[in-house]
Amino acid sequence: MSVNRVFLVGFCGRDPELRYTAQGKALCKFSVATVEKWGQDNKRTTWHEITCWGWQAEWASGNVRKGSEVYIEGSISVHTWEDREGKRQKAVGVTVRDIKLVGKSANGDAQPKREEDEDSNPDEAF
Repeated sequence: MSVNRVFLVGFCGRDPELRYTAQGKALCKFSVATVEKWGQDNKRTTWHEITCWGWQAEWASGNVRKGSEVYIEGSISVHTWEDREGKRQKAVGVTVRDIKLVGKSANGDAQPKREEDEDSNPDEAF
């Protein structure tokens, strides 16, 4: 058995960039920072490259902004390519399965809800 599942809660580092593939599928990329703290003066910030597809890409593009606090559930993905000098490059990121706005934005504004959240029946989840 194997599992590839990631859960992140962090702040968006840049506005999402929405593009469409040649086949017309939506693709959105942005970064999320998570901060680990221990002791009084120790902390480590880790940046995660986030990729959304389809309706989630379009939703993220319309609702997530730099500074937004987001919940991301997804899987670790590896992207490889050759750079201009012909060297093989590799980037590790997270491909989204679920994304939600949580808490407040970095500037303290309340965050909008997803349309799916407003229409869902909480009793259906159980």
